[in-house]
Amino acid sequence: MNLSQLIPKARWQDVIGLGISGLLFWLTFRNTSSEIWNLRLTPGQLCLLSVSMLSFVLTTAVQAYRMRWFIANDGRPMSSSSAFSSLYIGGFYNALLPGNLGELVKGRHFAMKNRIHFSTAMACWVAEKFADGITMAVLATVLLLSPLESTPLRWVILIPVVGAAVSIVFLTVALASPGLLKQLFRLIPSKRLAVFMLRSFLIFKGRLFGKDWKIPAVFVSGALLMGVLNAVNFGLNLHVAGVPSELITPGNLTVFVLLVAVVMFVPSAPSSVGVIHFGIYSALVVMAEIEGFAITQELKDTFVFTSVLFHLCYFIPETLLGAFFVIKERRVIFSMRSTEPLG
Repeated sequence: MNLSQLIPKARWQDVIGLGISGLLFWLTFRNTSSEIWNLRLTPGQLCLLSVSMLSFVLTTAVQAYRMRWFIANDGRPMSSSSAFSSLYIGGFYNALLPGNLGELVKGRHFAMKNRIHFSTAMACWVAEKFADGITMAVLATVLLLSPLESTPLRWVILIPVVGAAVSIVFLTVALASPGLLKQLFRLIPSKRLAVFMLRSFLIFKGRLFGKDWKIPAVFVSGALLMGVLNAVNFGLNLHVAGVPSELITPGNLTVFVLLVAVVMFVPSAPSSVGVIHFGIYSALVVMAEIEGFAITQELKDTFVFTSVLFHLCYFIPETLLGAFFVIKERRVIFSMRSTEPLG
């Protein structure tokens, strides 16, 4: 893959994503007053914000460690640091370019660094998303049924629950009937894409549902730890922005973790600009209304400011660390080919 191949051509999905981001960005910031530009962070708040960013970096480290376990099952040597660099290289491209180009670059870099097939690398991403989704769905179900936590936006919690239920049904059918699984993948218009997805799924199935119980155990425990780190990240952001403490509850933090996971799949401009801002702002407004707060202009400014902090706390580490690893791994990145690397 040469330099020109790393710059995507404009697609209609990108145009739609830019339009959605622009609209949601306007819907968010039209609620602000000129006073928002007078908001300042104290040295103490800046320290808390730095801790929040650190929790984001630690989340990525946990994610990289899980990948090491996934690929180690092949008997190939692999370090967590190579997975860590792949994650931030992908995040760097996702933060600056449209089209989710970073996912492709991340997968190819990961495959080349560890001398594995590209399908194996992509199967790793499928496995981690599935493990995270199932784990969060179980936690969300417990929270949904718990009488101890009064959680606004409880309907948001139903999204991963329903998604997990559909995934479990699909996987049950796929594991029980490989022939039916192949028939389902044949419905995909592109034969090459269908073969690639089928191969990735079979690798994923062998890893998480194989004989080695340690792999799914590491993935699930990693998902729990990442959920806690994300909740810490969000809680610190809410506190620094000046959100009322009544809204900083375990239930609300869980809602934010789920909300961010959902909005990342919405077509948008690079780095989910506009989408993440509107999602955080609107969630806070609804939570405040349910808790009986009067939605004053000052509170609106605080909520918009919160959405900005949320975005910066992952945008800054992704771009800075991503740029560092792009420079460090530039030879690998610019030597990528359009063919799949073989293991």
